[in-house]
Amino acid sequence: MPKADLLLTNARVITCDPARPAASAVAINGDRIAWVGEAQEARDAVDAARVIDCQGKTVIPGFIDAHMHLYAYAANLQGVDCSPRAARSIGQIQEAIRRRAAALRPGEWVRAWGFEEFYLAESRPPTRWELDAAAPRHPVKLAHRSGHASVLNSLALAMLGVTGETPEPEGAVIERDPATGELTGYLLEMEQILAERGAPALSAAQMDAAQRQLFSYGVTSIHEATPTRAMEQWEHIQRLKGEGSLLLRIYKMFGPADLSLLQERGFSFGSGDTGLAVGAIKFMLNETGEGVLPQQEALNEQVYAAHSAGFQVAFHAAEAGGVQAAIEAVERAIWRSAEEASDIASTGMRVHDHRHRVEHCGMSPPALASRLAKAGMLVVTQPAFIAEHGERYLAQVPPADREWLYPVKSLQQAQVRLAFGSDCPVVSPEPMRGIAAAVTRRAGNGEKVGAKEAITLHEAVAAYTRGGAYASIDESLKGTIAPDMLADLVVLSEDISRTHVERLAEVKVEKTILGGQMVWER
Repeated sequence: MPKADLLLTNARVITCDPARPAASAVAINGDRIAWVGEAQEARDAVDAARVIDCQGKTVIPGFIDAHMHLYAYAANLQGVDCSPRAARSIGQIQEAIRRRAAALRPGEWVRAWGFEEFYLAESRPPTRWELDAAAPRHPVKLAHRSGHASVLNSLALAMLGVTGETPEPEGAVIERDPATGELTGYLLEMEQILAERGAPALSAAQMDAAQRQLFSYGVTSIHEATPTRAMEQWEHIQRLKGEGSLLLRIYKMFGPADLSLLQERGFSFGSGDTGLAVGAIKFMLNETGEGVLPQQEALNEQVYAAHSAGFQVAFHAAEAGGVQAAIEAVERAIWRSAEEASDIASTGMRVHDHRHRVEHCGMSPPALASRLAKAGMLVVTQPAFIAEHGERYLAQVPPADREWLYPVKSLQQAQVRLAFGSDCPVVSPEPMRGIAAAVTRRAGNGEKVGAKEAITLHEAVAAYTRGGAYASIDESLKGTIAPDMLADLVVLSEDISRTHVERLAEVKVEKTILGGQMVWER
């Protein structure tokens, strides 16, 4: 009879383990799962120090958010909410910023986030002058919902040194008024530069609040997908881990410029431990202009450098052009690897199981899905975008294209492996919202977007657990409920197999267990 520190019994266990898909009891010893079976067997099978009766509620593996931005999320928790849920006009944004500024000393930053012009009554971003009117004595940075653009007021522009003479980096836009040539304050793809110039930094309290919030949603592991200032973030996370304040499991992505630095420090893909590991080299494919940047030949070379060094590669690619560029770069890297097969043993690179990944894959018709599968690539997508952005998609995306918008079912049918993430703070990191959207494909107004791409509840749960583990090559450690796996578990508020699909987003987390320890209880 195995010893156990904790036994969860009388549960509806969705194990996400194909060898044993369901159970009703799970025993934990230390930081690992010791036993999985049926509740009626547990008394004779397990000697448990503590028993929790789950009363028929669902137990699942800890959620793995396979694409989010922890630092931006932590900062936004303390920022002014200007998302469509909170503000539907520029006037309402001004009022929210005005209230926050009134509580701060002159000169302190006001950080606001979440606006999207489609949902504003004026159908345009605010200008710096409108932000000036709300907070003339405070620098203001208002981030777009996408995380790829911001509006700064006049004081913030001055403090960060952005003027009419500031050159636009390739792929970026510093917007000017077409009539006067003056800066409007709207900046596209400038976030890294703004951070380097002194945009507001993160506090320890903000990171702690973010971790608590993620635990309350049942998220036990994340793939931190920010490639800018990645080494600085890695070192910061290491410090927090050393202090014992950051328990969340983190797989950290880096940018292409970090590859040589990682190698100099002796890091390889997967370096670290179960709490913090070196993740993919992430390429930001800029699709805002006429073509995709970086250009294909340069992308091919950079991707091959990472691939040949044994690193996983991740591509930010939302449009079909970006997805195609990513596929071509990986196809080229595989072909070159085959040519140099005699060197594979010495480099240790994975030719057949590289698991290079496309992040988002917002548009993928069948031809691209087939190429993704043949290239052995996986897709990390965000089903919650359908719920949060669906009304805009219905208004702006041609009907013929909506069929392949943020596809899931067709990618599965093409044999492309899938993982789900939130891209938080673009949308909330609540996995149950993403699961609900994957199952219902409903926009906020109730209309369906790409209804044929809907999947089952169990498939959606697996994409948010086992899929995330596969995407980071951690499937032997987490993502399923099976003996010897890490004891990362979530107890939900009800038996979700009996929950009507239209209510899935309302299901709450009751308990979150990380490495055998209860880290959150409702």
